[in-house]
Amino acid sequence: MSITKNDKIVFIKDSINNNLIDHKIIINYTNMNNIDISRNMNGIFLTINKLSDKDIDNIMNLINKYIKEKNYINTEIKNYNNIIENTKNSSIHVKEKKEYLDIKFNKLETELIESSLN
Repeated sequence: MSITKNDKIVFIKDSINNNLIDHKIIINYTNMNNIDISRNMNGIFLTINKLSDKDIDNIMNLINKYIKEKNYINTEIKNYNNIIENTKNSSIHVKEKKEYLDIKFNKLETELIESSLN
């Protein structure tokens, strides 16, 4: 099933209206490609129906890429937070370092200790 031009236009409009993409990306695209937009005190307006098929496809691809990257980042942040939370909740046992005295024995003391062990 192929996506019609009208389906693409509806997708773009819905994505913009529902803030699924940062509007600056669309504005940058229109500026870079010399696409006319209207500006007034209510905002910036783009007549998507008048765009070429190429521009519609490009904007649709920008939106899809933005959404995928945003979802990837959110998933990675969630995974990282889960790792941090699991690390906090797990009991970590740190072995205490034992300190020993450094004792030197002379020959007689060493012989006495050895003979007492036998």
